[in-house]
Amino acid sequence: MICELCSSNSFTKADEFYQCDFCRTKYTGAQAKNLLVEGTVKVDRTDEVEKLLSIASNAFEIGHHDEANEYATRTLEIDPENPRAWFLKGASAGHGATVENGLVKIREMVRSFERGAEHLPSNELDHYKHECAPSISSAVRSKYNESSRYVEAYLVSKSNDWDSRETEWQKHLVQSQEMMRAVEMAYRFDGDSEHLKLAIQIASENIRGALATDGGVFQHTKSVSPEENERLLTEIGRWKHLVQQDDPTYDVETPTKFKAKACFVVTAALGNEDAPAVVVLRRFRDTILVRSAAGRQFTNWYYRHGPQAAQTIEDSLVLRGIIAAILVAPATLIAWTALKLFPESHRRPTENSAR
Repeated sequence: MICELCSSNSFTKADEFYQCDFCRTKYTGAQAKNLLVEGTVKVDRTDEVEKLLSIASNAFEIGHHDEANEYATRTLEIDPENPRAWFLKGASAGHGATVENGLVKIREMVRSFERGAEHLPSNELDHYKHECAPSISSAVRSKYNESSRYVEAYLVSKSNDWDSRETEWQKHLVQSQEMMRAVEMAYRFDGDSEHLKLAIQIASENIRGALATDGGVFQHTKSVSPEENERLLTEIGRWKHLVQQDDPTYDVETPTKFKAKACFVVTAALGNEDAPAVVVLRRFRDTILVRSAAGRQFTNWYYRHGPQAAQTIEDSLVLRGIIAAILVAPATLIAWTALKLFPESHRRPTENSAR
């Protein structure tokens, strides 16, 4: 059965009608009989492919990415080796990504561009890759900025609970990882080191982290795990070396985790925010204390009144010794014991802030 309008031979039966899968024309049973052709028919659908590609291209140009993706996909159903259709499918997926589906869409963009490259002769491949590479970086830059703005706002919203904050932050990190892989592929496509600079920016901002609050003065810094921190630093070093091959003057500061600006009693007493007792108490706060409303209320109170007390303690060696003995030591023992008793909390991602 051959469609009179588009020459398609693909139909779906819907109620009493036969509907063409490509131009969506409906035929009654009687009309369908008139479309029947005896024997094997090879249908030339070149014109249909061109029409679908034209619609997909126009939709992409005006920012209708879902429509462009739909028509590119329909083109590939007819001609699965069409490089232009694969490009439009990938570009529309990447540029049409949202905070919610960014991970899936960025992956779709990369896979589609790779599929298109598989169906091109070697003399056309370079041109294709030079078209794909800037599209990747453009989509990644836009979607990464959207994800960053979203998660930063989410982390300080009074209406969001602590578990949901952690979930959204982890989603942002996973999307960031996918985006770094995508722009590195863009670099392999066209050799432009600007793509790697974007990867370095994303990695550096992941390491620095973002500030989260609990609807009051209680603050945490969301960042990556120590293992991921080391991995990203290694990647930044590798990318920096590649960029310097093109631009020997290029340099970038080694990123460090952001710390909330606050002064606390324990640090004042010990004189070092990285002292073992401070580390234990910080971990206790981030993995156990914040799990309860009472714990968060106490920490809010501590944030409000801690700076003034810390200033007083810092100015007196006697007070520092007394506080260390009667407050810090017992509190550290309690915190250490709690961390041992509740190892599942201990395994939760650590959130860092100054003490």
